[in-house]
Amino acid sequence: MKLSKQFTIITAIPTLGLVVIFLVGLTGLSHIIKGTEELNRIQSDYATMLNGDRDAYQVFVSEAKGIDALTKEELTGYDEDNRENLQQVWDRIEGPSQNFPREMEGDYNSFILSYNNWKTHSRTIFDQAQKIITDRARMNVTAEAIHNSFDEMRTNIDSLGEMIDRMLEGNLSLSRRRSLEEAQSLVLNGDRDAYQAYVALLQSREAADREELAGWAESARENIAQTGERVNRAAALAGLGQTDYLVAFRTHYDGWAEKNEEYFTLEEKTFGERQIQLHAARMSEEQFNKMRGLIDQLGEQQNQRSRDEMDYLSQQMTHIVLIYLVVTLLTAACSVLASSFISRSILKSIQRNRAWAGKIQEGDLSQDIQSKRQDELGDLSRNFAAMNEKLAHVLGAVSTSSAQVSGGSQQLSSSAQQLSAGAIEAARAGEAGKGFAVVASEIRKLAVVSGKSAVAITDLSQSSLEVAGKTGELIRSLVKEIEVTTELVDEITHSSGELNTGMEQVSKAILQLDGVTQQNASASEEIASTSEELAAQARILSEEIGYFTLNQEDATLHLIQEGE
Repeated sequence: MKLSKQFTIITAIPTLGLVVIFLVGLTGLSHIIKGTEELNRIQSDYATMLNGDRDAYQVFVSEAKGIDALTKEELTGYDEDNRENLQQVWDRIEGPSQNFPREMEGDYNSFILSYNNWKTHSRTIFDQAQKIITDRARMNVTAEAIHNSFDEMRTNIDSLGEMIDRMLEGNLSLSRRRSLEEAQSLVLNGDRDAYQAYVALLQSREAADREELAGWAESARENIAQTGERVNRAAALAGLGQTDYLVAFRTHYDGWAEKNEEYFTLEEKTFGERQIQLHAARMSEEQFNKMRGLIDQLGEQQNQRSRDEMDYLSQQMTHIVLIYLVVTLLTAACSVLASSFISRSILKSIQRNRAWAGKIQEGDLSQDIQSKRQDELGDLSRNFAAMNEKLAHVLGAVSTSSAQVSGGSQQLSSSAQQLSAGAIEAARAGEAGKGFAVVASEIRKLAVVSGKSAVAITDLSQSSLEVAGKTGELIRSLVKEIEVTTELVDEITHSSGELNTGMEQVSKAILQLDGVTQQNASASEEIASTSEELAAQARILSEEIGYFTLNQEDATLHLIQEGE
């Protein structure tokens, strides 16, 4: 795996943790927003229901005022309040009911039934109040007519009594006087009966029940009848049965009696309407209390829903915090483990490469350099192995060439010695021509050997130059690989430094690798200098080549090449 992929893994772990945290936060935030909206809606519905409860009390107050209303104008104001608050009670419970859960449907249905009954009775109170006020207005008109007829009728009764009094002042027979005195007594009793009938009418307004009302009505009727009967008898006894006084009395008396009957009829009707109104008021109060109990139950359930929603939001926030904590800890742990594992692996590979480079610097080319890594550090190890192998091969070739140069030098030395000996022999012989012939022959041989040695030295020099060039290329390639490695290790240092402070060890390892790189560069310069020196001084290189230790395979190859 390439180092870039390993770095990707190191950086991907915290990135993945951040993504998980973001997704968890986004999901949790969505739940919290929905829960908050639901909580606000529940609390808003509850506040609306409380307003509906207040409106119900206002309906109850309007009923009491409607019962006591005395005029249509006053009743109309209370009636409008009643209708408005009744509708508001319905609207402020029916609106939130759209959001009621299934477990609240039973209480809500009971509320609907109780509300409808309560509304019916409440409207009955005002319907009856309207009738009662209308009938009371008629009763007031009738009472006024009764009062006027009563006054006119009593005036006639007084006039009749005065006429009888004047008759009694004359000289009368005993029987006539007795008749007038009886007539006078009947007038007085009739007048008293009229007052009693009027008092009965007034008392009937305070009747507590229908039986008492019927008693006052019967008393009024009885006294009215006695008034008419006694006044008629008195007029007859006084002999005034056909006078204008009696006609006027009968006219006012009949109107008075008729209006009294009308008044009691209206009062009986009003009393019945009043009883219906009072019954409706009692039923309305009963349904009102029942309905309010249901509103309280619905409100308590709304409060419980609000508390449950708040608990849910609290749990959601706790879960999100726990998930954040777990994900953060897991991300940190995985990041530390991954960075530690990868950094140790890289550091171990760097240390091996450093050891191999040290061996090469020390001249030990017999080491077996192998690496199973498939990243840039593995490539660097394989480059070390290739460089080690090529250096061993070059040094073997240089050793062979040095041996050949040494051999040529020895043959040249031998030929020179032979030439010297021949010259000496020629001098001793004293034969110039023979001696020169021998010298010439030896010189030709020496020239041939010298030519071969020169060619060998030239080839060796060219080979040494080529080897030096290849070595320089290998060193430059090695330097590039080391630079790439340095950049990659710098990237490791940067990435690991962001994850945890433990990666400071990787930074130290990178500094060590930089030192190793400098040492390798210095060694490479020494190798280049040595190669140039080999090209210039092959003989000295032949003596110094024994400094290097070759493995068995390379040594065998060099011996075969030397034999050839």
